Amino acid sequence: MQIDPVFFNAGRWGLGYDPAVGEWSEEHVQPMLDMIGGVLPDRGPLRPVMYTNASSDDPANLPSHIRAECPELPRPLFSTPVGAHNGDSRNNGATKAKAFCCAFDKWLSALPQWHPYFAVIDSNECHHLSVPLSAWALRPTPPDRARIVVNFDAHADIQTGVPVTRPLRCDNWGLYVLRPIGDVYPQAAADTYVGIGNNTGSPTPWGDSFAFARWGTLTKTPLGPGDMATQLDAVITLLDRQQQWSGYDLYISVDRDIESSSFTDYGDGRYTPNDVWARVADFIRAAQARGVRCVGFDICGLPTVNGRSRISDDWSEEQRIDRALEDIVAFTEAIDRLPEAAPPPFPQDRLVSSG
Repeated sequence: MQIDPVFFNAGRWGLGYDPAVGEWSEEHVQPMLDMIGGVLPDRGPLRPVMYTNASSDDPANLPSHIRAECPELPRPLFSTPVGAHNGDSRNNGATKAKAFCCAFDKWLSALPQWHPYFAVIDSNECHHLSVPLSAWALRPTPPDRARIVVNFDAHADIQTGVPVTRPLRCDNWGLYVLRPIGDVYPQAAADTYVGIGNNTGSPTPWGDSFAFARWGTLTKTPLGPGDMATQLDAVITLLDRQQQWSGYDLYISVDRDIESSSFTDYGDGRYTPNDVWARVADFIRAAQARGVRCVGFDICGLPTVNGRSRISDDWSEEQRIDRALEDIVAFTEAIDRLPEAAPPPFPQDRLVSSG
C-alpha cells in the first residue's frame, strides 16, 4: 500500500539542539528530516507539517489564514510547551481540544494528498496529534463501516472521567476519538479505541490489551491474552454487538515508549524492538486477512535530548537516532506489504494535486 509521509516537529529537539539555550531553528530539524526521508525510498520528500519554535510565543507557527479561521485558538497553542526538560511531564503539550483539532484539521485539508498518511511525530508528549490525524483518516468512512483506532503504547492514554472540555494531552487523547469535539468533530472520530502493550505489570506478555467502545458509558473491555489475530477478533466481536457492519476501517498509532532502547521523553517499555515490530506486523496481517482496511498510521516518540532508557544512557545521539530509523523502516515495510485499499479509503475528491 502506498503512503504519504508527513512529519510533525512538536517538541524542542533536533540534531545540535541545546536545551540549556532553549532556542530552535530549522537547521536543527532539517538533518532529522533528511535522515527520515532517507529511509523512505521512492516516496518523494518527507513533508514537514508543523514546526515548533521554542523561543516563540506562538509555538505552532500556524499559517495566518488557519489562525484566522480558528478564532478560539490560544496563543501559544500549547499551554505548556512540549519537551520533558520543561519540568512538567504531566501537562506538557496540554492544549484546548476544539481549537487544536480545528487548526490541524484545516491544515491537513490544505496539504496535497494522494495516499493515506504515514505520520512521524517527534515527541510522545504530543501523542494527542493522533486525534486530528485519526479523525482525518476515518472521516470518509461510511456509517455502515466500523472505525477502529489502535494504540500500541506503554500507557493507556485514556481517562474516561475527563470531559472533552478539559485540556487535551498525550495521556488522555484516547477519550477524544470516542466523543464529539464541538463543531470540529460533531460525531466521534472512531467507534472503538484499543490499547495494546500497556505496561500494567501483567505476567502474560501482550496480555493487558483492552478496548473502549463509544456507545453509552465508557467501559473497559479486556481483550485477554493471545496473539494479535485473537485480540483483533475480540475487538470485532465488541463492535458487532452494536450493529451489523459492512466492513471495518483501521487507524494505527505506535508510541515508541512501548519498546526498549527508545529514549523518549517517557523512557522506554518492556518489549524488545523485534517483538514490537513483529506484533504490529501481525496485527496488520490479521487486519488484512479479515478485510479490515488500514487508512492511516503514525509513529511518535523519537529520541529527545532528555530521552531516558532503562537499558542504557550511554548511547550516543547517532545510535539513538539510528534505533528510531530502524522502527520507521520496520513499520513502513509492514504497511508496504498491504495491497491498495479497495475501495479506496477516501473519495477521489479528497486527492489533492500539488500542481
